[in-house]
Amino acid sequence: MHYWIDGYNFFFRVNQGEGKVKGQEEMLIETLHEAQLVLGMEMTVVLDGKERNPAEPLLRNVASLRIVYTPFHQTADRYIIDMLECRIKRVQTTVVSSDKALLKLASENGARVQTIEAFIQMILRKQGKKHRLAQEKKAPSSPPSEINRFLKIFEARLKKEIDI
Repeated sequence: MHYWIDGYNFFFRVNQGEGKVKGQEEMLIETLHEAQLVLGMEMTVVLDGKERNPAEPLLRNVASLRIVYTPFHQTADRYIIDMLECRIKRVQTTVVSSDKALLKLASENGARVQTIEAFIQMILRKQGKKHRLAQEKKAPSSPPSEINRFLKIFEARLKKEIDI
């Protein structure tokens, strides 16, 4: 599954419109990258570019997280739809945004859609499940009194076997 994330829409939804975008952008990218690593998701974050040059999108990678800054004349929404329209392989794709128009167009282009709130809930649920599985894999620990009791039993059996 490949997730296309409407970057600034995600940022403003999570921060409820507060804070400076540029200062928080790196924190958003780091957070999404950590979620991607833990959950094994393929993600591309698309952000509206502010630079007039170059005319092509600027691409950046943070390990396996792809970040796209659109050209000045193109919105992140339009870039995501263009990518959906021109994809050759029909990879399962989910578009994450709270922009209803973008979600409608993405759905019409064969992508699954998810609101930002639903996406965050899914990440939290999966992280919680992974944490529970990791806890279950740990060997159950016995209290020290139990361990001492077992040691005495084994020592007594060993002593009997040696005496025989």
